Amino acid sequence: MQEKKRIVRLVAVFVVVLIAAGIAIFLYESPTKSGTTAPSPQGNCASADASDGFQETISLPFGVAEADLWNLKTATGYVEQCYQNGLTTFISLNKMSLVNSDYFVAGYPEIAFGHNYADEEFSNSDNAPIRFPVQLQTLYQSDLWTNVSYSISSNHPSQMDFAYDLWVKNSTQIGAPTSEDYEVMIEPVDTYFYLATPPSAILSNETAIVNGVNQKSSWNMYTFPQGGTKAKLIIFSLSSPKQALNRIISLKPQDFISFASSSMGYNISESYWLMGIELGSEFYPLPTNTQPSWSWTVSWLSVATDSTDVIIVH
Repeated sequence: MQEKKRIVRLVAVFVVVLIAAGIAIFLYESPTKSGTTAPSPQGNCASADASDGFQETISLPFGVAEADLWNLKTATGYVEQCYQNGLTTFISLNKMSLVNSDYFVAGYPEIAFGHNYADEEFSNSDNAPIRFPVQLQTLYQSDLWTNVSYSISSNHPSQMDFAYDLWVKNSTQIGAPTSEDYEVMIEPVDTYFYLATPPSAILSNETAIVNGVNQKSSWNMYTFPQGGTKAKLIIFSLSSPKQALNRIISLKPQDFISFASSSMGYNISESYWLMGIELGSEFYPLPTNTQPSWSWTVSWLSVATDSTDVIIVH
């Protein structure tokens, strides 16, 4: 009965999200296929380029939007984010070189709520009714959902993802992740080359609400000794239903963490902490050093329990 009530509530959220998505699409036109730039919406905008180290931040009601091009050394062009009736990230970068070529992504333009992996608060997150970090023991007993409405332009890079990035740490002590910590990525969209390899495990029959319909989803899990930090990297890539560039989807992040722990024998005990909720897109510089300008828009992002919703982007 509780689950049915929750689904009804999320379907109601879906209706609101659908309206918001229509407004956002009306107000922001994606880049054309030729790579030209559509006019930015008039709102709270910030642009990052080489002059500021490819970093910029926009404060949201709870949390931030930021360029986070952590592995980009040099490039021509810029990343712009605008917050008005949703959050649009426009990426126009060429001739990219990386700080560390062992990590093949240039960065992770994102929306972030809670605390980062170093336990630093994303703007105003601690004033929200749902607070992070949260210990897994508490998280597993809750009915936490993430709800997002997103749209990705069709001329995106051939190697990219659109993903939640969850940092799971064995303590909230300030500092970078260690080899005892975990980075868990949940990817509704993923075009990376490792998808051609067999997954480490498959999470099946996972409850998801997709475009307002309650259904079972399936996710391929890939594991790596580490990603951009010393933390072990776990990636879930959506296999069913089919991935889509435009979708409204609600997920339970705790289910993915629990599955990774049980299926692979990882020591992710209930004393570990989920630091926050981050959502964005990683992308890989093309060998030709050129790529089309592209964008993604989140018209709605919220974190919700049975009793509380935190609207991060709308």
